[in-house]
Amino acid sequence: MAKFENLLHVMLHRPHFAGGGCVSNQSKIHMSFHNFISSLFVRIYRCYEPGYQKLLRDEKLILFQNLRNDREVPLILEIGAGPGTNFVYYPTPCNVILVEPNIQFKECCIAALQKFPGINLLAYYDVGVENLGNVVTPDSIDIVLGTMVGCAVPDAGKYYEIVLNVLKPGGKFYFMEHILGEPDSWQARWQRGTQWAWKPFGCGCRIDRDLDKEIDKAGFAFVEKKIFYLKLKRSSWYMPLCGCNMVARNVRGVATKSTAA
Repeated sequence: MAKFENLLHVMLHRPHFAGGGCVSNQSKIHMSFHNFISSLFVRIYRCYEPGYQKLLRDEKLILFQNLRNDREVPLILEIGAGPGTNFVYYPTPCNVILVEPNIQFKECCIAALQKFPGINLLAYYDVGVENLGNVVTPDSIDIVLGTMVGCAVPDAGKYYEIVLNVLKPGGKFYFMEHILGEPDSWQARWQRGTQWAWKPFGCGCRIDRDLDKEIDKAGFAFVEKKIFYLKLKRSSWYMPLCGCNMVARNVRGVATKSTAA
């Protein structure tokens, strides 16, 4: 099982290959597998996304109610923008940089932006968060958004450190993540036991991470967070079948970078 997970990790978190040069047959296989999984994930996501976003809507309204910060036109960086489901919560006007490693989302994401003329897109990067430092300047961002991102990055702790690095002093990180069930609960045991099968079809998503604890260790000056559960009884009948019961426990919050230089 460990060897299988290691192979999936290599395939799902492959580096981006530049044009030109020689690419090995093994690399071509990895690229083809990754593209197949990315495309499959987008198709699956489009099926359950409306119902899933409906389950998250009330919590997102609370999370993003003070998103404007103290700046008239804030610079927002959204990591894992997906098809643009969070645009409806953006303050307007605003400037935004979008990061989404799954290139399959780009077309629908750009199309979604057309519905929000107050959002000024400065740049769109199809890079993984581990390469964020190559495209975003340190201490330059007012607000970072990341919803359901920490589950899919190669290293969650490193992800939060990178977010901290690109924020301006006093900048804020708005986050929402599904997390591991409570200790010794049936949910936690089930998440750990089925992780090997979940990961390939979730485009690298891990359902066994204690992300609420990881963010506390990242070095933010202040972290305000709340645990909440998806209200599956109010959802469409098919949502539990899509695996939403596996990600029922969640955390949302705001982490603030120190104002010290």
